[in-house]
Amino acid sequence: MRTAAGGRRPDDSGQLTIGLVTVVMVGLLFLAVSYFLPLGEATDQKASSRAAADAAALAAAEQIQNDLASAVLDAVDQARTVEDLPGVLDSLTGGFGREQAGEYADRNGADLVGYQYTRASGRIWAQVRHRQPASTGDRAQSSATAELGIRLGVCRLAEPDEPDQPDEPDEPGTAEVLCGDLELQFEITGDDGKPSLKTDLDDLFDDLEPRLIS
Repeated sequence: MRTAAGGRRPDDSGQLTIGLVTVVMVGLLFLAVSYFLPLGEATDQKASSRAAADAAALAAAEQIQNDLASAVLDAVDQARTVEDLPGVLDSLTGGFGREQAGEYADRNGADLVGYQYTRASGRIWAQVRHRQPASTGDRAQSSATAELGIRLGVCRLAEPDEPDQPDEPDEPGTAEVLCGDLELQFEITGDDGKPSLKTDLDDLFDDLEPRLIS
């Protein structure tokens, strides 16, 4: 088509095409940022929460290893007779080691929201939640399990009725308590029959090697 001056009207189709392409590219870029940015953020937070859970579970297992001997000795001190010995591990409840787990979760930017030490299996389970919410408002959550290296089941006397009787009147009696993988040897002395622990707990528990299993 010619103009009044006899020339041609400028062709705007090229400019229109460039404009449409620009709009489409901007839109796609916006969609990509909207999708991939939260996805990447969520992935980072999940990895961070997993690291916090691992640290919490393993730290608790190592703390239990360090405190195990003193906890047993404290319980033994409370035992007045042989009949009290099956309760020497009663203080090792499901919350044993929780304080250390919470501390290490906090160091890694997370809150400890679940914890369980299971004496019979020797396993420590910790669950944490990332403290900083993602842009979506969600907070990543992870759990981990560590193994202490020794299973402490229900304690029982190897001789349920009476401790071994001495051959001589002045010779002390003995008793053995079985707690899963743990065997505790006691000597019974004095007129009151108070048990005295003979097993070296420090050497026994120092050889443990706590580790993450999941």
